[in-house]
Amino acid sequence: MIDRESLDESISHIVDPYGEDSLSQEETQEIGYLIYKQNEIVCTIGTEECKFNIDLFLEEILDNNDFYDSIKFLKRCFNKLNEEYHLGCLEDTISKLFAFQDFRKSIVPLLIFFEKEKGAEIFSECFPYVDINTLREIDSFKKFIELNYENFLKVLNARQDLEMIIKSIFNFASLDDAIFILWQIVSKDVTGINSSQILKGE
Repeated sequence: MIDRESLDESISHIVDPYGEDSLSQEETQEIGYLIYKQNEIVCTIGTEECKFNIDLFLEEILDNNDFYDSIKFLKRCFNKLNEEYHLGCLEDTISKLFAFQDFRKSIVPLLIFFEKEKGAEIFSECFPYVDINTLREIDSFKKFIELNYENFLKVLNARQDLEMIIKSIFNFASLDDAIFILWQIVSKDVTGINSSQILKGE
């Protein structure tokens, strides 16, 4: 459902209606909707709502933004992802990808990985089965990751269906940062991950 107050605020910041370069009402409204949709994705990163906003808005935003607006939007996405998941290990890599105008291949996979349950799927498939109590208790979870992390990296790096930016997270991150990232992923869907691992073992 469209938040009219947020949409009106987006539109009000676009142009001076009395300026020389003022847009038509229709153009102003279209740009306002696009800004609103960008904010809906960025502001909900880290919440359950984000995956629905990605489905609804992401493709349209990337198709309709010009090059520089796309860069600004995707940088905002990365900054918010960094706040939520501590992705400082990727900052140099992201900067290089942006320099080579490869931003779409860098940020979009991160959004899908963290906000569309791809991360939970990877955890279920790349780690051995772990009981649900371990997934819920941070100290036990940390010990489990420390014990299995080296093998996890081997399995992860061998996968052909993952973008390099996703592999880079865990190859570049410190173990403590990797544990934090994995804990954030698992905490979103403990029962779903546990069910997936049980089914995998059958």
